Amino acid sequence: MTDTDNSKARTLLNAVERMLDTPDEIAGVVERMRREGGGDLGTTATRIVSHYSNRCALMGGIAGMPGLFPGLGPVIAIAGTALAEMVALLKLEVEMCLALAHAYGYDIRETRERQLAFLLAAVHTREVSTGRNVLLDIGAVSLTAATNYTPRQLEKLLLKVLGITGLIVGFRNLPRLAAHALPLVGVGIGAGLNKVLTARVGKRAIAWYSGRQRG
Repeated sequence: MTDTDNSKARTLLNAVERMLDTPDEIAGVVERMRREGGGDLGTTATRIVSHYSNRCALMGGIAGMPGLFPGLGPVIAIAGTALAEMVALLKLEVEMCLALAHAYGYDIRETRERQLAFLLAAVHTREVSTGRNVLLDIGAVSLTAATNYTPRQLEKLLLKVLGITGLIVGFRNLPRLAAHALPLVGVGIGAGLNKVLTARVGKRAIAWYSGRQRG
């Protein structure tokens, strides 16, 4: 990874970290989902994914709204909102993974646990968007093996994943970003794809946390 890639990845990481809800706020979401789900862990996890995928869908719809206006609207929709939407989506997907971690009994105040949630979100977002496992692409360890990493090692791996994924262009495909420029269509496409892709990330995260061996 070049110095430029590393710098871009660091900028994105810092931006998302500043926006994340607090552990108490995330725990509050989990407790609400648990109550609404009758206390069953599987139901709670499913409701958590639904909660965050719906919020990502809303974000996709909002990002497409500038395309409803003539003149500079389509330009703003593509260039002005793409990066902001990308940061907001990753924030929500990291929070989703943190919420699942809390639901499965992990301490989301621990630095290493928070970094694992971030890595999980980044890896699976890349996977559902492109069909490729970025860890295999860069010759890194598996997510399971990464649970034994120190916080410093996890940070280096996370920056490498974020850099190699090309996040400045965006996790989602460019055709979807271009669709933001189309009135009404862009709103629907943005909302629909965000919900579907985030739900897929969530299902992979549930599978990982439910099968994770405690160290």
